[in-house]
Amino acid sequence: KARSHEETDPRVRPADRAKWKASFTEAAWKPLHHYCAGIVKVVRAMREKQAERRVYFVKDAIKEYDYWLERVPPDDPFFATVLTAKAEGLLKLGKHEAAEKMLKSAIARTPDNTRPYLMLSLVYQDEKRLEDAREILLRANQAAKEKSAEVWYFLGLVNLKLRDYPAAESAAQSAYALG
Repeated sequence: KARSHEETDPRVRPADRAKWKASFTEAAWKPLHHYCAGIVKVVRAMREKQAERRVYFVKDAIKEYDYWLERVPPDDPFFATVLTAKAEGLLKLGKHEAAEKMLKSAIARTPDNTRPYLMLSLVYQDEKRLEDAREILLRANQAAKEKSAEVWYFLGLVNLKLRDYPAAESAAQSAYALG
């Protein structure tokens, strides 16, 4: 049987490859390099000075995420992570409605994962829906059992935008306390 490049790449130790492969279902593992390529393209977009090139890289990243999403069953544990990554790309393109729908789906699939909540708060903030942003962050805080400095930080920023200074200060103190 011929071995794939992934199996023979000398830069990756076999033990490391086996550890990572064991972290994913077989269905998720096979096209995983497309998810990784999407991440690389988003980073390239963030570094790009020309707006047209930024859009190009984000759209290309979304194609990579779509490749993965089209090949992996929706009940896969990693599915919500890739949905969230795609939603981030859609947000960068100003496609708020599509991003919101995708993030709500990711939250429904993995309600304890705070990343989709944080991204959804950014969608709402972009649309000037600050009360909605605060509400989704309060839900994220519940999901994290109030133990996420990142959630508290985001909550503090939204409260600041809402001019709720006591709540902003309280959130900042909670974030600092968590490190």
